[in-house]
Amino acid sequence: HHFGRLKPDQATLAGLTCEIGILPILTMAEETPELFENEELLDNIIDRFHPQIGSAILRNWDFPEELASVPEAFLDFGRDSTDGPDYGDLVTVANLQSRIGTNHPLTQMDWSEIPAFDKLGMSHEVDVNEAEEFQGHVAEAKLMLV
Repeated sequence: HHFGRLKPDQATLAGLTCEIGILPILTMAEETPELFENEELLDNIIDRFHPQIGSAILRNWDFPEELASVPEAFLDFGRDSTDGPDYGDLVTVANLQSRIGTNHPLTQMDWSEIPAFDKLGMSHEVDVNEAEEFQGHVAEAKLMLV
């Protein structure tokens, strides 16, 4: 797909940094045994705070706002900015599609209600063959990182 003004290298960077806010939370948890040992509490803290922390980190690093806003935007499934598709939309869809074929709770959502798919001109329908091919690409990419 080609998404107008969205650049592939910037989209990749947005995807790589969208969860950067998790790292300082995990660092803090390592120093707090009662938190590190309580997985449910740690997950709740991560879910609640990583988007804001991530965007704050990227802004502190002088990332352009269109990328710095992605950690806060990509899990806001009802977000519908009026300027056309942005990197937040792209990471939202990529994040959801990466869960296809898993039991992740995000696969249970009604994707037809998520504006990012329409803004990108992408189908919210799950194509199992396409998903398997995508999972193969993900596996190949992971192997390259090892």
